[in-house]
Amino acid sequence: MEFHGHSFFQAVEGLPDQTAMKYLRLLWHYWSHNHCKGLVNDEKYLKRVCRADEDEWPLIKQFILDNENFFKKEHGLWHQKFARELWNRKIETIERNKQRTEAALAARWKGKRK
Repeated sequence: MEFHGHSFFQAVEGLPDQTAMKYLRLLWHYWSHNHCKGLVNDEKYLKRVCRADEDEWPLIKQFILDNENFFKKEHGLWHQKFARELWNRKIETIERNKQRTEAALAARWKGKRK
């Protein structure tokens, strides 16, 4: 996952460092474990992912999940818009590079057959 430090720190400005770290854990999990397909709406699961204690969870939930600037629920799953946009761009780039590579290899092998 690309880390856009300026965007991240601007978004978490004013939040306690522990809350920012929990947000980063959720972002990382969203990206690396399910490829931006959405985090399940299961509080026990989300607490484990961000490693929140029972007593701190209500505040974490309020800052991160009940705030559309961070994660937003869509069709029953939690999504982070910017991370999903980055994921889609990355997949498009990978696919474009794959097609270019395949075309270059095909041209190379076609030239060697003559």
